[in-house]
Amino acid sequence: MRAYAQYLLLGAGDHLTSIPKPENPSTQLPQLLALLGTSGLTAAIGLSEAARIKLGETVLITAAAGGLGHIAAQWAALQGARVVAVVGSEAKRAFLEKISEGKKFERIINYRSEDLSAVLKAEYPVSLNLNLKVSNFLCISLVGA
Repeated sequence: MRAYAQYLLLGAGDHLTSIPKPENPSTQLPQLLALLGTSGLTAAIGLSEAARIKLGETVLITAAAGGLGHIAAQWAALQGARVVAVVGSEAKRAFLEKISEGKKFERIINYRSEDLSAVLKAEYPVSLNLNLKVSNFLCISLVGA
């Protein structure tokens, strides 16, 4: 069960994920959670808890410039993953390059100007660990070992 609440009744088999206390005492926890929002929490929980991405793993994120995708791409990069981001225009590629700020994504692929299948086969023949498909919901596929 995932919830943000003041009180929560849990069973013996429920798992908890603790959120670290902010280092700055003037920062309130609800303010931090509000910054993440639904998309941020979906990205964080999906990548860190469900997929359990690890340092150096390669993560493919579709719709990487969208509301959830751009947060997921940055989250994965901050966790030390190699991020392959898929976008549908040069404007979206430019947006991702702008927000990467030193967390450089390994590759940004515009599937309208590049053959996505050919790029993946040539550049990532056996090294994709996770495929994060972003649409109306988050879909995580573990790929390879």
